[in-house]
Amino acid sequence: MLSSSTSPSAAAPARRGATIAQKIIARAAGRRHVQVGEYVDCTPEHLVNQELVWPVHKRNLERLGVKAFARPERYVMVVDHTASAAMGSPHAATHRIVKDVAAQYGVQNFFGPGNGLRHLVMLEQGFARPGALVFSDEGNITTVGVVGALSIPMATDIVAVLVKGQNWVPVPCTVRVNLVGRLPWGTNARDVAQRLVADFTPSGEWMQCCIEFGGPGLASLSLDDRQTILACLYHTGADTAVMEVDALALDYVHSRAAGRPFELTRADPDADYALVLTLDLSRIEPMITLPPEIHGAVPLREAAAALGRRVDQASIGSCAGNRLDDLRAAAAILRGRQIARHVTMYVSPGSAEVFASAAREGLLEVLAQAGATVLVPGCNTCWGYQGVLTGREVSITTHQFNYAGRNGSLEAEIFLASPLTVAASAVAGRITDPRELMPAPASPPVAALAGHTPAWSVQFRAAPEPALPPATPDAGTTLRGKVWKFGDEVSGDAGIIDFSAVREGFGKAFDEPLLRQMCFRRLNPEFPERVRPGDIVVGGTNFAHQNHVEVSAAIKLSGIAAVVVESCESAFVRRALSQGLPVVVAPGITALVQQDDVIEVDPATGVIRAADGRTLQARPFSPRMVAIWRAGGLIASLAAEVASTGAEP
Repeated sequence: MLSSSTSPSAAAPARRGATIAQKIIARAAGRRHVQVGEYVDCTPEHLVNQELVWPVHKRNLERLGVKAFARPERYVMVVDHTASAAMGSPHAATHRIVKDVAAQYGVQNFFGPGNGLRHLVMLEQGFARPGALVFSDEGNITTVGVVGALSIPMATDIVAVLVKGQNWVPVPCTVRVNLVGRLPWGTNARDVAQRLVADFTPSGEWMQCCIEFGGPGLASLSLDDRQTILACLYHTGADTAVMEVDALALDYVHSRAAGRPFELTRADPDADYALVLTLDLSRIEPMITLPPEIHGAVPLREAAAALGRRVDQASIGSCAGNRLDDLRAAAAILRGRQIARHVTMYVSPGSAEVFASAAREGLLEVLAQAGATVLVPGCNTCWGYQGVLTGREVSITTHQFNYAGRNGSLEAEIFLASPLTVAASAVAGRITDPRELMPAPASPPVAALAGHTPAWSVQFRAAPEPALPPATPDAGTTLRGKVWKFGDEVSGDAGIIDFSAVREGFGKAFDEPLLRQMCFRRLNPEFPERVRPGDIVVGGTNFAHQNHVEVSAAIKLSGIAAVVVESCESAFVRRALSQGLPVVVAPGITALVQQDDVIEVDPATGVIRAADGRTLQARPFSPRMVAIWRAGGLIASLAAEVASTGAEP
């Protein structure tokens, strides 16, 4: 969040106009208005998720005795991470599970292997529409914001939506980004995304916000371009993102909605923004993200250590680089050329529709003739299921992540770039500026920018946020424990744990001994042996970024009673809570306590007390969050709720 310095007793500010996110959430909550910082129960238009964790979801449904889904007609199930489940793969069994679940619970919107990523399925099938609230399973499904829909990522609590038809949502503050200009020759929407991640992840200014895009420059971007930008924004810590619906987007909606209703939603003229920026697209240039940090993007011309590096693998795919425009960009470079003999190149079209369109345009022929391997539509190489790296291999890719071990070997290096740069590097066999292989533009290109010239400017920055939501009455919820203190920018998957070591366990019960053994070991080798039940972790800004639910599970299994951080993604709070682990966001906490201090934390009231008696007021949990935590996690809470009402789930 931008700041959190007020107390629950502070006077509420005068109500201003609503942002797009506030209006969509209010409608889904059955209310006229919602305030930033509130926790509200919402009924989504649709719920969508993929197959990997379904064995766990199935066990949880069986534990709860669920006989029917609350709204099966609104549930969209997509097999998109393991479309090619090879012999010996455990994911073939997962395919059987999701097919059986769809049949058992009457899920008509089931899309099996080969249909593509759920991001694209939601748009192509007309499920995502203006004004719709979508509950999803990953932060990158913000791509539905291209048509004015709003995605809120869930975790284990997807089960709660299946059972009850609704779930709690924190109302995010909104950052407004006005686009002007147009992208120059040799650049791509992926360059925009990488520039934004580099500029706004370290500052934390977009943490737990909705990013709302508009402005005249929006019209210069195709719908594919817009989705690429939206897909990457969760790396900044943003909760979600949405774009204004212009004529191009509205035409697409009309062609896909199939008679389903929708409501165009625009922000009020006096909308209550936390930050207003202008982004000049004409100042974007080819970017490359250096490993291992997701925010390590620099202009390609400044990447002396990267330019000319030999590459072993080049991949075009992922939800940030698998649409028709991405394949067109790659084919424009590859047409009439061959990839270098030592390079392996993979291309993963985003959906069956993209695959078919690329075939009709002759793009697949161009890619194949150049030596690329075109895979079945799906996630494929991005999460390391295919295209595994070994030893010290170097990859350049349009994937979403570049931390060590993401695609196999911990020694391999992953560079992130646009499809233009990836294709050019595959041909050259080394990291290459794509403009070296592109025909000269009709008009002279803009001269190279000197230095790291900002592409954005600030028009408005809000004062500290409004009053915190009311605290849940104290019910003996104070925790007391010794502090384990960690710094800023701690990665979840590549810091708190080594996700590459547990990735193959997707869908299985947690390997508890392994998670305990690796928890925080990279950051403090003594932690696994010295931590004691009831201890408390204190972290800095952007704590546990890039986290799967295994991160929260590892911390909980180690005996930690609570996590208190300067800032973190909302997704980490939600995932941890589902495991029964409270995460309290408390700006100022690292200045208040030191390693081995003993502190008190009350998630219900948000009060933190240091050993010397000083206190800090953090954002308190809502009653529903307190209930989930006190029950020991989401599934236990749901079970208790069902038992107390006596209703059949």
